[in-house]
Amino acid sequence: MRAAREAVLVAAGCLALYLAGAADVPFYTRGEPREGLVVREMLRSGAWLVPARPEGELARKPPLYYWAAAGALGVLPERPELALRLPSAVLGTAAVLGTWATARAVWGAAAGLPAALVLATTFEWTRAALSARVDMALAAALTATLAGWTLALARGTRGATALAALGAALGTLAKGPVALVLPALAAAGLRITRAEVRPLHVVPVLGGAAALAGLWYAAAFAREGSALLDVVARENWLRFVDPQGAATGHAHAAGYLVPLGLVGLLPWTPLLPLALVPLRDRPATAALAAAWVATGVIFFSLAAAKRSVYLLPLHPAVALLLGAGVAAPPANGRLERLARLGALLFAPAGLGLAALGGALVLGFDPVPLVQPWLRPDDAAGAATLVAAVRAAAPWLALLAGVA
Repeated sequence: MRAAREAVLVAAGCLALYLAGAADVPFYTRGEPREGLVVREMLRSGAWLVPARPEGELARKPPLYYWAAAGALGVLPERPELALRLPSAVLGTAAVLGTWATARAVWGAAAGLPAALVLATTFEWTRAALSARVDMALAAALTATLAGWTLALARGTRGATALAALGAALGTLAKGPVALVLPALAAAGLRITRAEVRPLHVVPVLGGAAALAGLWYAAAFAREGSALLDVVARENWLRFVDPQGAATGHAHAAGYLVPLGLVGLLPWTPLLPLALVPLRDRPATAALAAAWVATGVIFFSLAAAKRSVYLLPLHPAVALLLGAGVAAPPANGRLERLARLGALLFAPAGLGLAALGGALVLGFDPVPLVQPWLRPDDAAGAATLVAAVRAAAPWLALLAGVA
C-alpha cells in the first residue's frame, strides 16, 4: 500500500474511532465539565492569556488545551461535548500519524501500520482521545519530541531536532515542566546505554523549548504574580512529593502504575515481548524508545501522586518498538516464541467476550456474583453498565456474533 493511502486509512480510522459518540455522550466525569467551565469562562470574559474558572480561580494547567477547546467551542457553541472533546481526538490522531510516519521512515514500510494500529487502539490512548482533558495534548506534543529525536538518530537532520524542540515547548504549554523532564530523563537513560546522544542536541532542544514556553509563563506571571506560582508549585512539585498537603489527591504506592500500565496497553499487552526484539542489536533508535519508556515509568512511580493516564506519553514509544518488532526479520528465538504464546490468547479472549456479551443480551446479570468483592461505587457502576448493555442489546448481539 502506498504511503499516502496508509496515511488516509490511519487518519480516517482514528477519527471514526475517537469521534463516534463524542457529541452524544454527556460529560460523565468531574474532570470534563471542570475543564469546560474554564473554556466557557475564557469565551465569556475574553481573557485568553491565563485561563481561569468562573469565580476567578486560576486553571490548574497551562493554556494549550484550553485555547484549542475554546476555539472549537466558539465554532460549535450548541455542541459542547463535541467541541471540548475535539482537541483530544484531533491531537490523538495527529500523534498516531506521527508515530506511523516515524516507524515507517526508520524501520521500513512494514513497521508503520502495526505501530499506528497499536497506538490508536490501546485502551488508555483511546480513552484519553475521547476525553475533554489536557492529557492528550501533552502526549501528542511529546510524541513530536520522540519522533524528532528518533529521526535525528536515524538521519541526523536539523528539521528533526526542531520538531523535537517544538514538541517539548507545546508539551510545556499543555501540562507544565514535565514535558521537559521526561525527554531529559530519556536522553540520560540513552546515554547510560553508551549510545551516541549528540545528534539529539539535548541542551539546545530542551533549552529552546523552555525559552519558547517561558514567554507565556513570564507573561502570565506579570499578570497574576504569586497566584500563578502557587498553581505551578502545587501542580508540579507538591503533586510529586506531597499530594495530600497540596490537596491534589491520587496518592498511591510505588508499584501502583505497573499493573495499570499493562491494562492501559490492552489489547496488545500479550505481544509486549515483540517490543524487545528491536533491542537485540541495540540500535540507537530502539534504545531511545526503550529509555523513554523505562525512565518514564520510574519517574512516575517515584511520584507520590499517580494516575494511569500519566503513562500516556510512553505509549508512542511502546508502539514504535512493537512496530519495529513486527518488521524485524523472522527468527525463532525466545522473544518470538513468547510473542506467539501471547498471540494465542487473543482467540479464547475474543470468544470469552463474545460469550459474555451474548449472556448479557439474554438477561444474565453478573453484578450479584461479583458484588461482594466490589466497593459500593464500583457496584453501582457495574449495575449501570449492565443496564446500558440491555438498552443496546441488538448491537451487542451483533458484536458478539462477529467476535
